[in-house]
Amino acid sequence: MRTLADPDTGEVYEVLDHDLTGSEPYDYPQFRRAAMTVSREHRKAITDAELAGKALAGAEGAYHKQLAVAVGTLKVAHGSTIAETLAKGVDSVKAAKEARDEAAARDRAAMERVRLCRDDRAVLLTMGAWSRQAGDWNE
Repeated sequence: MRTLADPDTGEVYEVLDHDLTGSEPYDYPQFRRAAMTVSREHRKAITDAELAGKALAGAEGAYHKQLAVAVGTLKVAHGSTIAETLAKGVDSVKAAKEARDEAAARDRAAMERVRLCRDDRAVLLTMGAWSRQAGDWNE
């Protein structure tokens, strides 16, 4: 772990050696390692987002199936006017809705990780350009 000072604010931060930003220029090998790390993390985030989307679709289908079954059962006893409202209080429907809502939260979090990786990549490219101008990259 290193301690770095923000050049603009003077704030001191403790950072891990593999963190993307710092106050010194990257040399070319450091930049390449960071670029490969960001690319790998971005690809993993996209894969995770695809899996979360599939899980959300499955949970959505399970919820609607449970709701339809409960509505069909309750229509017979209570009529169609309030059957859907009553069905939403059935334990199996509530559990399916909760699972769907949790899957939706995981899907949103996965998409946010994709956006964060994209932003990390943009920061890295900016830092790389700055490092190339500030340092001596012999290519």
